[in-house]
Amino acid sequence: MFNSTFASSMAAAVAALRSALGDLEMPANDGCDRPVTVRLPEGSLLHPSPGLPVRARATAACRALDAVHDALGKAAPDRIPAQGMNATTGFFLSRRRPGGVDLHLDIVGGGWGAAKDYDAIHATDHVLSSCRLTPVEAIEQVAPFLRMEATGLIPESFGAGRFIGGMGIFRRYRVLTDDVTLSIYSDRFVLPPQGREGGRDGALARLTVTRDGEETALPGFGTCELRAGDVVELRLPGGGGWGDPRDRDRAALARDLADGTILDPAPYLPPAETSSPTPPPE
Repeated sequence: MFNSTFASSMAAAVAALRSALGDLEMPANDGCDRPVTVRLPEGSLLHPSPGLPVRARATAACRALDAVHDALGKAAPDRIPAQGMNATTGFFLSRRRPGGVDLHLDIVGGGWGAAKDYDAIHATDHVLSSCRLTPVEAIEQVAPFLRMEATGLIPESFGAGRFIGGMGIFRRYRVLTDDVTLSIYSDRFVLPPQGREGGRDGALARLTVTRDGEETALPGFGTCELRAGDVVELRLPGGGGWGDPRDRDRAALARDLADGTILDPAPYLPPAETSSPTPPPE
């Protein structure tokens, strides 16, 4: 679990470098890799010995991507984005029944990290993968033991910055029957996505179960037995911000406040400013 294959680790290192080059016209090809030497000691997390489990390998691979970005950022700070959520979240709710198992499986992504000259995208799988969110209607069709009570983007789950990170996402489920098992593997429950060049960090991930009015926080990996009436809420963070928040374009800030992306303008205002920017006319 969480071991990254050699191929995935190599891909993470190369992807980090390619993203710093910013050349959108260059197709991926073997020539791109020739100048790069990647050393991955066998038996390590990023190059496990044959036979070891490699489920959820993208989380470790994303940490390799973050590490390469941190190193490159010392030489070319304007080319490196802030950290996104950069982790795979596998969220499972299952129930045994006569003749089989009912299973809800969701692969959920958070916000990406901002970079110089652009705000990041919201609630999208990490840069080393590509998954779509499962529609609410589909979840309730195939998992009759669940009801989706709410899902949506989380304002200010990203890091403030001259350019802001993408928003994270939340999902709230109500369990309708007993004997349901929750399983999860994720990340960012302890260390948030980091901002860059003066940008602030994103939020932390959070998973809670509310039973009989009492809320219990759960870690980012493990299992939990549920019963009818329990409400499960998963909240994944947005990405880090890039640049000093006080340098954010005032028209962009006004739009953010108008549409609810930003709720508190204080981090974006110099101490002398006491009022929010006027929203642009509709």
